Amino acid sequence: MTLKSLLKFAMERGETVILLSLFEADVWALYSIVQNLGSLVVRLVLFPVEDMAQLLFSKLCSDGRKDEAGRSLSMVLSLVGLIGCFSATFGPGYAYSVIHILYGQKWSETEMPSVLSWYSWCIPLMAANGVTEAFLHASASPRQIAERSAMLLPTTAANLALSFALAPRYIVHFPIFGV
Repeated sequence: MTLKSLLKFAMERGETVILLSLFEADVWALYSIVQNLGSLVVRLVLFPVEDMAQLLFSKLCSDGRKDEAGRSLSMVLSLVGLIGCFSATFGPGYAYSVIHILYGQKWSETEMPSVLSWYSWCIPLMAANGVTEAFLHASASPRQIAERSAMLLPTTAANLALSFALAPRYIVHFPIFGV
């Protein structure tokens, strides 16, 4: 159980550990605020759609209507794509105002609005990922789910290793950090 808990922690919070070990406190704060603020759209709007889609896909697949589940996947992807495009369209333009209203001038004069605008562009990708993952869980066999879960460990390890190796080299040279 301890190993399983450690693996789950590494998969969920690995980037935070890397951030804490490699960067200064101001970068931690910027990352945390943008991640939490930007993920509000994901948690409040996209997550319920993802849950309902998984229920729909599960029902259709259990009834043997995989063709209809595929058409439903296309429809739900269009819906979350529209929501994601709304975020990508309006997020960058309103990032400064949102930061200024919620956190004040101290934070709105930093790189935070720029980072939040970039985060707005990630939301369509997160939306598509969530819905396709819901479809996979609904349509895959227990064996396929187990195989996918087994691949999470090496994939997570590779992601964390690359993040640890490349973040100091590329993050500090990224234009939004002013270096």
